[in-house]
Amino acid sequence: MAKVAVSFGTSAERRWQTFAVMLFVSLIPSTLLFWFFAFTLFWVPIVNLLLLGYLAWVFLVDKSPKTGSRTPLLRYLSFWKYFVNYFPIKLVKTADLPPVGRYVIGYHPHGIISMGAFGCFATDAAGFSTLFPSIDVRLLTLPINFKTPFLREVLLWMGMCDSSRETCETVLSRCGTAIVLVVGGAQEALLTHPGTSNLVLSKRQGFVREAIIRGASLVPTFAFGENDLYNTHSFPPGSFTRWLQEFAKRQFSFSLPIFHGRGIFLTNSPLYLPFRTPVTVVMGAPIPVPKVDPKMDFKSPEGKQIVDSVHQKYQTALSELFDAHKDKYGYAQSKLV
Repeated sequence: MAKVAVSFGTSAERRWQTFAVMLFVSLIPSTLLFWFFAFTLFWVPIVNLLLLGYLAWVFLVDKSPKTGSRTPLLRYLSFWKYFVNYFPIKLVKTADLPPVGRYVIGYHPHGIISMGAFGCFATDAAGFSTLFPSIDVRLLTLPINFKTPFLREVLLWMGMCDSSRETCETVLSRCGTAIVLVVGGAQEALLTHPGTSNLVLSKRQGFVREAIIRGASLVPTFAFGENDLYNTHSFPPGSFTRWLQEFAKRQFSFSLPIFHGRGIFLTNSPLYLPFRTPVTVVMGAPIPVPKVDPKMDFKSPEGKQIVDSVHQKYQTALSELFDAHKDKYGYAQSKLV
């Protein structure tokens, strides 16, 4: 058993890095705290009326999670440099994205919390706007995250949107836009293990279909190191824990992987902060999609053939991207599965 070491950081820089990552990984688990805070405000005179108005606006009026209309002011805070430097996270460009186009960026693998996706596409600390000027990028996440008071405002000011079909339609109706989808989703999170590259992709064609409908090029993207940020434990099919994980995935669209990283001060303790492991996010060249009749029935044999063809091109391009860079980023013995 590893000896637990107490550390308060070797420098102020590293302490700020730890704080930035701790803040991010605490956001989603803090959902109940946000609701509890909102509930306590109901007992404060006048404030409760303001809260009721806010909740009505959230659930009945505000469409920004689907339109991407909220200006991502928080994305450009220099504070997020601490987040990307913790690992560190690096964004690698292999081809241009012309500003007149529309793009669906497929991010692989999901990992436990998709740290690389957040660092590269929800913040600008990895230099996305420098590498791809004039591209308005929106990282998509589960719609349920935008039903939580106050938390949703943070996500929206980061430029994030929900992962609904309506969002794809609205955001990609504008030239010079890109949406980022973590394709493998909750199922892929359950396959996360250090040193592996297990993807859920062969049956995921929805993002390809949306790209074809919107006339958006597909951009395969692989994050080397994403699966190495936590130690994980898997359970065999048929076990109660695996059943519970699958149940949560079916009912709530998120899974419950069992994982641990390091502590805040106890560096060798199995807690929830990720390990300081480099994450290199490599973006491939855009794959153009064929123009189709707007009324195309994608359930028809012709429609299925088009989707299958583009999906195969995407899988091939992703595999080639992985193979071209795996030696450089420590995955020489790995294969995409």
